[in-house]
Amino acid sequence: MTRMTVATGTAGEPSWFPPALVKPTAAPTGRYVFRRLLSLTVALLAIAVPAVADVVNLLQNPGFEDGLPEPWSVYHVGVYNVARNPTTAHGGDYYATFATRPTVKGGYCALRSPALKVYPGITYEVGVWAKGTNGDLSIWCSEFSESGQVVGNNFGPDQPAFTGEWQHFKRTFTPDAGVLGSQLFIVLNGEGATVSYDDISFSYDRQKFTPPEAETLTVTPQIRAADAAVKVYLDNSVLDGSAKIVYGEHVIGIEAHATGANPGISGAVTVGDHVVKLDKRWRAAPLPQDDGWRTAGFDDRGWDPVEERGARNEEQGVWKAGDAKRIAMRRVVNWKSQRQTPAQDHQWISLMRDRMYLPQGAAGGFVTIIPDSTKLAADALTLHVEVPAFLTLLDRFEQAGSFYSNYAYKDIQTRTLEKNGSTYVHYDLTYEVPDETRWSALAPLYFQAADQISGDTDYTFTFWREWNGNVTDLPMTLPIIVTGPVNGRQCDYFHLAYNRLVDRHSGGFITFSVAERYAMADTCIDAGVNVVWATLEEAKGIYDYHLYLKKNGVKFVWGHNVGMNIPTSTEQLEGLTTQTLERHPELQGRFYAGAEATFENGLGYPWDPWYDLTKCMMWCQEYVAGDATVFYDTLRPQFEKARERLGDILFTFWDWEYQTMQWSCFCDNCKRAFAKFADVANAAELSDEVIVAQHGQQWIRFRFDQSARHQKRMMEFCREFDTVLTNWHPGGGMETSDFDYRLLGESYDYHFMGWPGHGLPLMGIGRAEDFNGDWKKMNPNIHLAGQTVPNMFRGSVIDERMFKIWAVNMALGTYGGGWVMYLPSMYPLPQSHGMSYFLGEATRLINDFEPYFQQRRYITGEFEQTGLKGRPDELLALASPDGQKALVLLFNESGSAVEVTVKIRDAAAPWKTVRQWEGEAFDSVASVTVTVPEKDVIALVYR
Repeated sequence: MTRMTVATGTAGEPSWFPPALVKPTAAPTGRYVFRRLLSLTVALLAIAVPAVADVVNLLQNPGFEDGLPEPWSVYHVGVYNVARNPTTAHGGDYYATFATRPTVKGGYCALRSPALKVYPGITYEVGVWAKGTNGDLSIWCSEFSESGQVVGNNFGPDQPAFTGEWQHFKRTFTPDAGVLGSQLFIVLNGEGATVSYDDISFSYDRQKFTPPEAETLTVTPQIRAADAAVKVYLDNSVLDGSAKIVYGEHVIGIEAHATGANPGISGAVTVGDHVVKLDKRWRAAPLPQDDGWRTAGFDDRGWDPVEERGARNEEQGVWKAGDAKRIAMRRVVNWKSQRQTPAQDHQWISLMRDRMYLPQGAAGGFVTIIPDSTKLAADALTLHVEVPAFLTLLDRFEQAGSFYSNYAYKDIQTRTLEKNGSTYVHYDLTYEVPDETRWSALAPLYFQAADQISGDTDYTFTFWREWNGNVTDLPMTLPIIVTGPVNGRQCDYFHLAYNRLVDRHSGGFITFSVAERYAMADTCIDAGVNVVWATLEEAKGIYDYHLYLKKNGVKFVWGHNVGMNIPTSTEQLEGLTTQTLERHPELQGRFYAGAEATFENGLGYPWDPWYDLTKCMMWCQEYVAGDATVFYDTLRPQFEKARERLGDILFTFWDWEYQTMQWSCFCDNCKRAFAKFADVANAAELSDEVIVAQHGQQWIRFRFDQSARHQKRMMEFCREFDTVLTNWHPGGGMETSDFDYRLLGESYDYHFMGWPGHGLPLMGIGRAEDFNGDWKKMNPNIHLAGQTVPNMFRGSVIDERMFKIWAVNMALGTYGGGWVMYLPSMYPLPQSHGMSYFLGEATRLINDFEPYFQQRRYITGEFEQTGLKGRPDELLALASPDGQKALVLLFNESGSAVEVTVKIRDAAAPWKTVRQWEGEAFDSVASVTVTVPEKDVIALVYR
């Protein structure tokens, strides 16, 4: 490995300017074919350099380059898709397509952004590039108060008609007084309408507006020259005196002209409290003809380090080596005050916001993005991390695979230092800059905290990066808040489930080392994780790891996508299914054979299958919806092996990730079944085109019914292996564009739903008395679980304390069912120390009152409170199953502690005593005053 040295700073000055980096050994590689259409990622939005229009787009994933729906949510009486075609996209490689279903009169499709912070009186430009047929487009901006209440909808002007070509539909939005939040709705109206979207914007001009919460630093030149005249620039603007900067990449440029025989420049430029000295770490060249060198992103690797000219007037002077009389010098400084929304380049993506919560004895992750070669003019990057010695960096390599999602450093060096009387460890971690790739190079570091940490000292976590010898971050310092240990509960009914608990990503890569695997698992189990998606694989110790989880109380879910009738490539001929179909051609299905336009016009579904169906085979769908003996015989050995290897399986996870219409089977068997279902006597003789053109609505109902029969038959098979049956579909509705769960009735036990839309349960979502009530009416015994996709965290600024509130929201919204952290492919587990701690607090509360959450009998009206402003800051009350006790929950999502007084409305109420959960008892039940900390939920128990 390449060994590097680090420059030592003077007393009181951080030593964060290195010599030129040496290119390390080759980066890890790994090719990954991603099957899922809905690539669950969040785009990074770059800050524009001041030389061009400085527009800040608040939207994440505006061009769908990272898939759908995340971070968007979709309300659609129709279908949506992501198309990859750089030729037909407006920009980039991807765009989105939407279509309303002709079966619903007055239907519409709405694409909705996450909640955006806006400011009254500031004009935002909102726009979308779109092309479509039929229907019309609307651009709505919802309006929220500071507390998250909906106060109105700004529908904007009517938009012009579609032309079939890309058009820029746009409007402006200026929030009124009191409007501090908004969501963008792109709405397609009309039956049988289709549209494509790309490059959506909700933006402001930073040259005209700076958010008031944005921190600034003062940049001041302190430059001296001998035998030379100089001009100093900051981001291509002359810096005559002090100037303010906000988050971003800033270029300090010096144009120097020799006026004597021995020119030299000395001094420094101060950036806040940080001093950027003029020394050999600057790069220089003869003055270029254009001013590109004064802007961010300029590749100055061909420039030379300046030459130190020796003492002059007791000062150190520098000049470019050689005899150039007119030179340019440059340094680049990146500054980030904290995590930003929207996400920016050069940003760390751990969950922590502006401080680090550190439970004793816990393991947690810290993740950074290593920019690729299109964003970084360098061959290598060094990450510096300074942490207290009671934090131990876990080994990254033993039995782990390294991919872009698990980008490993190529060299590491450490040294110790003293800060505030405590020992710290300084890590120099050198990474190779990767080539351009669709996947971001995410570099996680996992630290184990000591079991005993003194809470009497102010500890810090400091980090910065540097590259190319003259580009650096200003050091970012997070205060460390030492807490108690992670102390959660593995609840009996509430399932805190992880699809992969620190072993691999769902793509199959074993990305965690042995040390990371066990240390992080122990902490997650302590937080209350009691369900994990298991695998039968034994490579790199994974099977032994699963046995370890089982020994520690974790239950297993197995069977992701098992039993789905997905088109399979005939070129690869892999797997039992394809081999069996080769032997049983009479059981093969046949895909639609006809004009795509006829399909779309007849059914109202875009013809955009995920696969090239001309190269695929699939089982006859009417066959798998029936007895299907041969089909299930191919699955039986897998289930038997799973039961033998893993023991009891909690439930089978069956991801109905399916294109019901596009993957319709039009074989003779299915057409005969359709003839009976729709009373179309001659259906078996009709062509595919005639069926969809003349009987499209009957075909849609037939496919829904057929798919439901398929699922029910699969459930019968699963019951042979004593599994608790589950089903999953994105979203929370009973009827979606490709399935109707009402057709399943009570045939399954556990519904894993996409609620709340794969994001986090913001704005108090899940607490309403009627939330998911339709599901409970349909099947009162159903066990619900909501889902969150943790890779969303990289694009959101998250306060870790909120995980306690969010877990309680989930327990309410799922009737005590559960919360699944679904970690998609190509992402490391973003489990911070603080996330584990606050989830642990939530699972203790949920565990102690599980029957209250299961029955969810609201008696909120029996109490009143003062101090909380209203949803999402509110009081909710639940009765115990026997009605003898009440659980009063006080939610405070605000940024400051709130004193809350709770009173009983009816003096004749039966309550005789009250105490705070895990706290003190009160003398009187009539009026109780408590302080609810910021970003917290506390509970009062009345008897």
